[in-house]
Amino acid sequence: MKAMRFLLCVAVIFMIAFISASNANPEPNPSPEADPEAINLKKILGKLGVVLSHLA
Repeated sequence: MKAMRFLLCVAVIFMIAFISASNANPEPNPSPEADPEAINLKKILGKLGVVLSHLA
């Protein structure tokens, strides 16, 4: 049961990260600068992943 909950958490984290990364800069010719909001969101998701991995 714990393994299933852990895998579900990991799947949700990857889904959110993929959606936020794909929507970070929708212009056809993106600028070389990264979107600061997307970078901040990736940091938050990384910290959330570490916390969830410790809970499992």
